[in-house]
Amino acid sequence: MEKRFNAKLNKYFSKYKKVTFKKGSTIIRAGEEPSGAFYLKKGYVKMSYIFENGVEIIFNIFKPGSLFPIIWVVGDVENSYNYQAMTDVELHKSTKSEVIKMLDENPDILSNLMKRLVIGFDGLLLNIRQMLFGNSVVRVCSAIYIMAKRFGRKRPGGKVMVGIKLTHQDIASISGITRETASIAIKKLERKGVITQQKGYILVNDIKKLEESLIEVTNISISPIPDA
Repeated sequence: MEKRFNAKLNKYFSKYKKVTFKKGSTIIRAGEEPSGAFYLKKGYVKMSYIFENGVEIIFNIFKPGSLFPIIWVVGDVENSYNYQAMTDVELHKSTKSEVIKMLDENPDILSNLMKRLVIGFDGLLLNIRQMLFGNSVVRVCSAIYIMAKRFGRKRPGGKVMVGIKLTHQDIASISGITRETASIAIKKLERKGVITQQKGYILVNDIKKLEESLIEVTNISISPIPDA
């Protein structure tokens, strides 16, 4: 279903202008009217908010096949977030009106898009709960779990590799803590054998234990990591 959905979006957006951004480039700035709706063909883009004191919180990371800024497109809400390339990215840009027309004419795409939004919202709620009540290690566990759920690939022995490079600052911005605090928490998880860092990638050594620890702390049932 997911592959068919992405293939349909690829076909639709391929007729629109291709644009590229280098890693670190800002695609959309908070408070500015987006120049259009973007379909992410290659690379990764983060959606974040930067407070007056300079602290950045990452709310979402988009992977290939994503459409953004969907809140502005569908909800007609003023954009309050920054969208920045985490890697070199390739996008196709359309207009808001064209995307609305496409969604009206393709209810299957709209249905799949709403499913993605609900799944993303579920992850956001889990992370917010950890940010409000969890200590730094729990917050980092939550961030890593969410990234494993969204970008992970199962490996033998119950292991899961997070398929996107994440810096300690990225983990900190997802967790709502400082980079220094995130680094300490990551080292603790490494010493306990929960995770292993491999050239910028994170390997979760026992995803079941990570799931069980989060369920115990949050008292929220968590859907399992899907197969690759």
